[in-house]
Order: sequence, then structure tokens, then C-alpha cells
Amino acid sequence: MTSETSVASPTDPIVRKWTYAAAGAGLIPIPLVDLAAIAGIQLKLIADLSKHYGVPFNKNQGKAALGALTGTVVARQLTPIASSALKMIPIVGTVGGVVAMAGTAGASTYAVGRVFDMHFASGGTLLDFDASKVKSVFTREYEKGKAVARS
Repeated sequence: MTSETSVASPTDPIVRKWTYAAAGAGLIPIPLVDLAAIAGIQLKLIADLSKHYGVPFNKNQGKAALGALTGTVVARQLTPIASSALKMIPIVGTVGGVVAMAGTAGASTYAVGRVFDMHFASGGTLLDFDASKVKSVFTREYEKGKAVARS
């Protein structure tokens, strides 16, 4: 998959399935519970992609790689945390937070899936994953993921 063209990948169904699941988890109205559910979904996405590529999966290594990726990129935006915290405001905040979090969760999960898909497809493993090298890919795929999460 290049940045200019969208070539169907055999892993598209895996990435989309977990993208939609994360968007659904974003609808959980309880702050921080939604974030925990989304992190678990993203970890399951990485596990499924590693299985597809025959890459050994270790839950702790997966958590570390996921944390490194989302920590370096999402820390700048703080969107997921703000969306989750917005749910604490009665009625308007809850509705706004749920809508914002569903989109953010879907887009970030799509980006996580695309990053790990590309990494595993190029022969990478969880042990050699370097989040600093894929920040721009994550950001680009996050933007594409917004449209996928809305579909």
C-alpha cells in the first residue's frame, strides 16, 4: 500500500473489523473504561495481524509496541483523553464525548492496524518495531481512518 494509491490488502478485513470494534468501544459512556477497551481491541488487532503474517506474538511485547506507537503520536493530540473526559459533563458532554471518542477510536485503531500491517509485511517483528520511524505513516493513516470509522 502506498501513500498515493489504496491497494487492497489481504489484511483489510482484519483491520476494518477491529476499527469498527474500536469505534463501538468509543461509544462506552464511562470515561477511562472506553480507553481500556480500545487499548485491548488494538492489542487484539496486532495479535491477529501477527498471526496472519506468522510473526510470533507476545502480549507484553505487543503492549510495549502499541504503547510506544500511540504514546509518541497521541500524546501530541490528547484527543482520546479529552474525548473520554468530556463524557463526565452531564448530557451534552456525554453525547459529544461519545461521538468524538467513537471517531477517534476508529481512526487511531485503523492507523495502528495499517502501521503494523506494513511492519509485519516487510518482515518486521514486535522486537524490532521502532515507533519513531513510523510516526508520519501513523498520522497519514489516522487521517484515512477517520473516513473508514464513519463508514
